[in-house]
Amino acid sequence: MPDTRFDGQGRTAVITGGSGVLGRVLAHALAKAGVRVAILSLHAASSANVVESIQADGGEAIGIACDVMERADLERAYTEVLNSPDLRARYGRAQTGHHCQHRLDECAAPFDPHPGI
Repeated sequence: MPDTRFDGQGRTAVITGGSGVLGRVLAHALAKAGVRVAILSLHAASSANVVESIQADGGEAIGIACDVMERADLERAYTEVLNSPDLRARYGRAQTGHHCQHRLDECAAPFDPHPGI
């Protein structure tokens, strides 16, 4: 049953690191509030475990193997979320594109995890 304190019906959340401890908890909380959840993780198997758990609780989720440090992976994940039949089944197209495409365009330079070092 959706958490009525936060109504996420019709929304989609993309959670990077979604198979980690914090990401998993966030994904479950959002799914309980009715949000469709896309779990991004380095490993498909770990994101699949989170997806199965969310779906067992009645939530909607997909898992995507993605290295967020790689632009090509982010672009592929973006496309998968927009075109996912699992996320579109009840609500139509996932409404994420117009919010984050400009962010992908800003990622021309590689991310430096240790700036100034």
